[in-house]
Amino acid sequence: MRRMELEGCSEELAHLCAEAQREHVLFTREGQPFAMIIGLENKDDEDLELQTSRAFWRMIQERRKQSATVTLEELKKELEALEEEESQDHSAEFAPSNG
Repeated sequence: MRRMELEGCSEELAHLCAEAQREHVLFTREGQPFAMIIGLENKDDEDLELQTSRAFWRMIQERRKQSATVTLEELKKELEALEEEESQDHSAEFAPSNG
């Protein structure tokens, strides 16, 4: 990734970079999207490196293929069952003993 100091840019480009902190700035060539400025305030070097790493995104893609997916409904049922189990365990802890 190439880095450039903002102070070395034209005033117009510096202004567009400031605008990009609020919304993306899209450049077109002959009416077609060509480049974009995306604001990066509050991003650290690790975030930037991973977001632009082809190897990282290939790894994510491979992991997604390996993992079984679960529907939202299945997840909700699983969570409800766990909560019910925890509730029963908690109730058993405080139940009076017969001894």
